[in-house]
Amino acid sequence: MRRLVTGPITLRSFARMLADRSAEKSEAVAPADSRTFALKLNTELDADDLRARLKTWEPWGQLIEFSNGVSTAEFTQHRPFNPNPLQKLEAVRGKIPFELLRRGALLDVGCSTGYNALQCAIEYDMRVLGIDLSPRSIRVARLLNDLANARARYKVEDAEAFSRPESFDVILHFGTLYQLRDPLASLRKTCENLKSGGWLALETQVYDHPEDAGICYLMPMRGGAKADRWALSTAVLSRCLRSVGFELVEEVVRVQPAGLGPRMSRMTLVARKADGRSKHAHLRAPAPQASQTAKNMPAQLVALLGLPRSGTTILAAMLSAHPDVHMVFEPWNATKAKPRPMNLGVAAFIDAFDIDLAGKRVLAIKETAQQSYVDAIKNVLSDAAARMPANLVWIYRNPLHMYLSHSQAMREWWGHPEHALTADTFDQWAAASMHRLRSVLDALSLFSGVCVSYEALASNPADTMRRLLDQIGLSQADEVLDYHRNRRRPKPRGDRRVRDTPKPISPQSVEEREQELRAHLSAIEGARFMPMMKRLCDWGEKLAEVGVMPADKQVMGEVADILRAATMTAGER
Repeated sequence: MRRLVTGPITLRSFARMLADRSAEKSEAVAPADSRTFALKLNTELDADDLRARLKTWEPWGQLIEFSNGVSTAEFTQHRPFNPNPLQKLEAVRGKIPFELLRRGALLDVGCSTGYNALQCAIEYDMRVLGIDLSPRSIRVARLLNDLANARARYKVEDAEAFSRPESFDVILHFGTLYQLRDPLASLRKTCENLKSGGWLALETQVYDHPEDAGICYLMPMRGGAKADRWALSTAVLSRCLRSVGFELVEEVVRVQPAGLGPRMSRMTLVARKADGRSKHAHLRAPAPQASQTAKNMPAQLVALLGLPRSGTTILAAMLSAHPDVHMVFEPWNATKAKPRPMNLGVAAFIDAFDIDLAGKRVLAIKETAQQSYVDAIKNVLSDAAARMPANLVWIYRNPLHMYLSHSQAMREWWGHPEHALTADTFDQWAAASMHRLRSVLDALSLFSGVCVSYEALASNPADTMRRLLDQIGLSQADEVLDYHRNRRRPKPRGDRRVRDTPKPISPQSVEEREQELRAHLSAIEGARFMPMMKRLCDWGEKLAEVGVMPADKQVMGEVADILRAATMTAGER
């Protein structure tokens, strides 16, 4: 007999349990949104006839409004009643190019009464199939489809077993994964059912333990149901998606509804199936280069990476003022709505992003340290390294200052005015930062890397930029210190202040953050990851003394040891 375990389990135990089962078978808090997202349907029925039909299917769980004035709110309601059934679909609209996929094929996994599938069938003229294990839900979905005279189809199917390989451009997978016995099997089937380059929109419960990103949570369903509820951690979910063949995994929104347990949230993300036959093709095989008619190949490539709020935007803006440099700001992050390929060499990158070097000899790329984007940078660097000087620059900033800057951005720019400085928010941020830092270290281990201290750049920009330009083989240029006066500079992407109100870098930002840290340190002092971050601060002080140093094995090994020790310590706790 299989032994059920409730409570936290490790990734290794989780993987073992899934393997055993396979053998046996041989919602950060989001701000309130005043908009409404009810399903609105046109119908030719008169109001009385429609009410009679809807009455037979009480209770209703979602708000559906009809063109004749009838609404499901008039009838007995299931509790909880959802007044915004299309809210999850709305959240991913800006991430998935639905307009470009008009008349394509869409699968809605765990479709419930079919509202998301029906909306896509009507709005985008897509060929839609919704599947659900509940016969009642499927019958209601078919009723709504008939009432709207739409073309959606619905079937009773198992999300873990449904197979139609390479058939769909988009798959919606909302509110279902955490109810499955084998979520990895469902994700694998989902990837198989997508066409190459197809899109997944996923919403599920996650459990993020501050001490170990590999811990997941298994919860028995309420009422003694046979299924179990899995809450994977954010990190494990991302690994599972990548392991079955997805790339470009991006979190869209995260909420914490009332009633969820500690460390639990509901997360919506989008992911794209990798192009090509190999699930890791985007890492191993750069795409064929553009034709030899490409006129403006660079003589050198420089890539710039850093954790969010670490100073990458201002350093990129300063480099962009160099007379030899053409800077491209966040190419993949900036084009998420119309994604570009991730597996590009240098010439193909220039063609894909329509870049005109205008005679400049150095192509520089600044990108955010998200795993898929780091992988894309590695592809370009791999191709460049075989034909030209290629450097990878990592900018380091005091992690405690980064957290304060992150919190400010959450409140002022990213729609979370309630975000507070607490041990919990610190640990959530630190866990995500560790994951990003590991991806940067991996890239630095493969290429000619350079470390730059933000603190040194702020306190002594002239000397730090001189050292950096020497390290990456560029001529000295005073223009980099006066980037804000360069009228021809490209519009930076990243820190809004650098974009909207550019000014010279100065020690003021460091001094202000240090004052803020002293005022709020007591609120975060007890965080689990605080000892690790303090060790990184100590390492950063040594870097700040020299400003710039090569990212050799010894240097990167010191940072890797800090991360490794933090993971082991958290696991022991």
